[in-house]
Amino acid sequence: DLESLGYQLPVKELIKILYENIENKKNIEFIHEAEVIKLNNNKDLEIKYIKNKIEKNITSNSVIFSTGAADKLVDNIFSEKVQKNYKQNALTCEIITDKYNSETAFERFTDRGIIGIIPRNSNSWTLIYSTDEDESEVIIKLKFPEAKEYFQNLIGDKCGKILDLKNIKKYPLQMKYYKDFASENICLLGDAAHTLHPIAAQSFNLSLRDCAYLTDMIENSNTLEKNDFLLIFNNYNKSRIKEVTRLVKFTDFLASFVHGNGFLRNNIIGLSFVLMDMNKNLRVNAIRYLLGVNFSQSLISTLKD
Repeated sequence: DLESLGYQLPVKELIKILYENIENKKNIEFIHEAEVIKLNNNKDLEIKYIKNKIEKNITSNSVIFSTGAADKLVDNIFSEKVQKNYKQNALTCEIITDKYNSETAFERFTDRGIIGIIPRNSNSWTLIYSTDEDESEVIIKLKFPEAKEYFQNLIGDKCGKILDLKNIKKYPLQMKYYKDFASENICLLGDAAHTLHPIAAQSFNLSLRDCAYLTDMIENSNTLEKNDFLLIFNNYNKSRIKEVTRLVKFTDFLASFVHGNGFLRNNIIGLSFVLMDMNKNLRVNAIRYLLGVNFSQSLISTLKD
């Protein structure tokens, strides 16, 4: 009885909303087109960055990193990092077909990987295919007619006949997370704290929940002195570590076990999906697990809230 199980939003729309909200705040300053190159943690945090080829410094009593590109800056602070290279790439592109279904996204498990097709607008779909490195190198070099035939064979007729294919891009897939993502007055958020395989489509959702938790803790703080951030970040780490670890391990299991070919593995996976399709409780609990909803709670009321 849900109006919708999920939404797809263009990033540019989210950024537009973000900026519209920030414009009303007088105590936020943006430094555009700059790169942070060093973080010194002395009495106060000193951040060294480059803008227009000129090195500059700012100081703060706390810092939150929210991009995975921060590794080189924080590895000496957050030493317990777990990494795994899946030796896979994600291929993404936009396909135009002669059929349109604005409400249904599809996912198919193939011998070489997993393909997802998400409706956008008109007859346009986002296609995401995670496969091994060798296969992805072959695909990226295909010319248009060959690439169109390749993907048509993979997705079948669910989305109709492919008429056009645009902007094929390739991204390496890996798992990376820090066992703790708070260290005194420094905090890691979202991609800076954890990078997941896209098989369960939970990386962005997990980051959103990170933001919601940390925002709530900051808003409920009476003052925001240095010592307050030490306490906020420490409590944030304790409250989020369980869910982050659970989803990282679950996604890693799916990426390692489900991804790839093998007669026994394929049959086990196929049987699992059949059982899930036939058993509502099993299906709902699987969704609960992905969404981080407690098993004792009502899924529907929680989602509506």
